[in-house]
Amino acid sequence: MKKRLNESKKWEKILKQSQLELATRINDQTTTRKIVTVELVNGPERIPRAIKKTLLCWLIAVLCVLIPVLHFVLVPLFFLLGLVVGFRTLKSSGRLLACELVCPKCQTAILIKSRELHWPITESCPACGIQTRSEPVD
Repeated sequence: MKKRLNESKKWEKILKQSQLELATRINDQTTTRKIVTVELVNGPERIPRAIKKTLLCWLIAVLCVLIPVLHFVLVPLFFLLGLVVGFRTLKSSGRLLACELVCPKCQTAILIKSRELHWPITESCPACGIQTRSEPVD
């Protein structure tokens, strides 16, 4: 029974993943396209994720009370960071899974780590150093 429940959760997670075509641009001129995988999160699932991240930052803030002198800065910093991280997670529509985009200028691979899904995705090319913007194709 437990194995069956784990399998259904696995399939549920796979069904929430979808393919998206991204256009990577430099100054709205040169474009390359790539299909990436995103993990979509609906409204009721966002709230627990946001609460977990907020509470983690607040836990770190509580632990920073033990650090002499630095706690005057670290405790308020992690408290506010918890609010910001929680709010951004709540506003996010999902996660972009790790992928590789192509720089439109030099055709070098740009590695993108898994992150919250906020448009546009901006990254610097490791070879030529130019800033790229990636957005979904209409």
